[in-house]
Parts: sequence; structure tokens; C-alpha cells
Amino acid sequence: MDHAGSKAWFEALRVLRERERQPRWGCVLSGDMQSHHQQAVEAAAWQGLAELADREMRAELSVYAVRPILWAGTALP
Repeated sequence: MDHAGSKAWFEALRVLRERERQPRWGCVLSGDMQSHHQQAVEAAAWQGLAELADREMRAELSVYAVRPILWAGTALP
């Protein structure tokens, strides 16, 4: 991994953790993060630093949010 890639992950995980503190669904939804942060979180998930919601979880979140949820993620401890 290059320095720029790891910097993007750290920034995206920082934003993810910041958004998780806001009481809503227990994870961050697509509308709460910019797309470049979402992409960095997806890359971090491959390294075990974050977790992305699967289809079933996104369907459940869509019901609670009363809108389609196409992406949701959370930082792992």
C-alpha cells in the first residue's frame, strides 16, 4: 500500500467514526459520506479495518430510513 492510499484510509475512517457517533442506525449510510470516502472505506474493509453492510442489512436499513440504502459501513475497533 502506498502512502497516499493509507492516508485516504485514515481520513475516511476518521470521518466514518465521526459520523457513527451521531445517533441513528449504528452505521454510516451512503448519504452521510462523500463518495471518495466511501471508496476508501471499501478499500479499508478489504484490510479488516471497516465493515460494509451486506444486502440484507441494507434492506433492513432502507425500511428504517424510509429510502433505499445502497451503501452503509462501520469502522471496526
